Amino acid sequence: MLICPVCKKELVKEERKYVCTSNHNFDIAKQGYCNLFLKSSQQSGDNKEMVDARNLFLKKGYYEPLAKKLVEVMKKYSHHKVVDAGCGEGYYTNYIQRELGNEFCGFDLSKDAIKIAARNNKENRYFINSIFELPIADHSVDIILNIFAPFAQEEFHRILQQNGIVIKVDPNIKHLIQLKEELYETSYDNEILDLESNCLSLIDYEVIEFDMQLPHEDIRNLLKMTPYYYKSKKDSIERLCALDSLICNASFIIYIYKVK
Repeated sequence: MLICPVCKKELVKEERKYVCTSNHNFDIAKQGYCNLFLKSSQQSGDNKEMVDARNLFLKKGYYEPLAKKLVEVMKKYSHHKVVDAGCGEGYYTNYIQRELGNEFCGFDLSKDAIKIAARNNKENRYFINSIFELPIADHSVDIILNIFAPFAQEEFHRILQQNGIVIKVDPNIKHLIQLKEELYETSYDNEILDLESNCLSLIDYEVIEFDMQLPHEDIRNLLKMTPYYYKSKKDSIERLCALDSLICNASFIIYIYKVK
């Protein structure tokens, strides 16, 4: 299902590179990922500090209930060809692959994240690329995972098969409310985005939530995963990170879309 980002012809793997019939070549890095992003940027996607914190946090299994639920959802649908659009460091991609045995393609703009994803699971194929212009053939994908990432609905519609679905995950209204109560004098609810689509139909959704008992060393990593770390006052951050422990609620909405 891969196509060349230059000429749109089929892209195939040959030893340590991907090539097309027009002889465009894309080398595979030693970590196992490939850069298919044609544009250059000083910093694209999540930065190294955020990526490293998220990797350390997720490796401890705090969000495993969400990963397990995603496996349950995927089993209901055909999942032969799966794309993770905005895969980050590949925690969910790799978890689901180990459970279901599929080969996934993961895409993200963060080089730091993609390096970790590829290093942690050699069965999947990971690429640096924007999810708004995916090097994927039209109507070739069964499932798109879109977890805490922008909703590129037109591009998802283009690459999905007729019966294909998008599994999108977003934070729920009260997600990490206890974290915000420690950071701010007046906490606020998360905004629930309007995810209506002209080309995809919302066919189902469900909420999953659970409490996390966080020791001192994991509170800062959780905070660094969020925008709050970059928007909050320094003294508020230090007060939060000085806590010995924190019980924090995780709450997510899983949306299921299909092609109209």
